[in-house]
Formats: sequence, C-alpha cells, structure tokens
Amino acid sequence: MSRYPKNMAVSASRSREKLGAQLYDLAFTFEPTDGDGAELAASDHGSNVATTAAQSNEGTLALSATNVETVRIRMNGFQDDIGELISIDPDTITIPIALEQTGWEIINTKGKVDTANNNANFHQGKYKLIVWRRFTDTNNWFMSDYSMQKEYQIWWNREPVQFFQDKDSNTMTAVYLGYYRVGVTWDDWRYLYGNLV
Repeated sequence: MSRYPKNMAVSASRSREKLGAQLYDLAFTFEPTDGDGAELAASDHGSNVATTAAQSNEGTLALSATNVETVRIRMNGFQDDIGELISIDPDTITIPIALEQTGWEIINTKGKVDTANNNANFHQGKYKLIVWRRFTDTNNWFMSDYSMQKEYQIWWNREPVQFFQDKDSNTMTAVYLGYYRVGVTWDDWRYLYGNLV
C-alpha cells in the first residue's frame, strides 16, 4: 500500500505533461475568444493594418528536409501588428515519437538527406529537436523560435502540487490526496508554425 501514495506524484507529473502537450494537440482546432480569435496555428490571423493581409502559421507539409526549409522561410516572413517583419530565428522542431528518426536524420546527417548527392546538409546541427511522447497525432509537427516560445507560451502554476494524508481513527482507514491547479495558453502565435499533416 505504501507504493500507492508515491505513485500519486508520478500521476501528477504525467497529467501536467499531458496538459502541456494539449496546447499542441489543439493548436489547429481550439479558437479562443480573445486575441485574434484564431487557433494557435491558423491560416487567418488578422492584422491591425488595412494593407496587410491575414497571416498564416499553418501548413500541411509532411516532415522532410525540404519542408523544414520551406517552413523556415515562411516564418521569416511573419509580420507584427503594424506590418513590420519581426526578428525571428526558427531554431526548434517539435515532433511526436513516430517522427523521431526522420527528425534526427534531418538535423544530424552530414550530406543531403535521402539523396546520393554529396552536398553538405544545410540543416546539420541547425535545430534543436524536441520529441514529445504525449502528442496524440503521429504526423503533425511544429517549428518554433525557442526563445520566443519561452516568452509567448504561458504556463501558470496557480497551486503547486500538494499531497495530503488523513487517517480515520475509528476505522483505521488511510486517505491520500493530491491537488494542484495549473493553466496553459499562448500570448502571441508568431513563435510557431504548425503542420497539420
């Protein structure tokens, strides 16, 4: 029985991890009521500038070396609320475990990926690779500017993880409780480009 209370800490850690991954799992479907009202990864992020069209940080490209470069170029075209190009460095690729081998090859192969050419691989060592086992989709992947991600992706620890124990002296029954409150959201979409494959 003594193992069960300890497993509550494992369960709390697991559920917090799932909540963090949910931000990405819902990136293409959850429309907030604030901000620009579009999903985190959307094709219709509005602009405050009449001459600037809606911007997109959503694609449908499968993970490959060619498509990583396509997304990097697209992200470097992101504009701010007054229509100016932002300073962005797409340096992180976040993927599910099913794409780990492909992702690793893209950033670690010395020569051109999946070709007989002896050209140097432009992507070698250029990106940080994050493999997240909690993703529910096995094909979707994301590119981000890691420093901007840390700034615009928000995690609130409203109540830290706490554990309690109580024992009924009449029945000698022990009760173990665990409790925490957290929240996760984003402040700006421009740190990320998502591919709904």
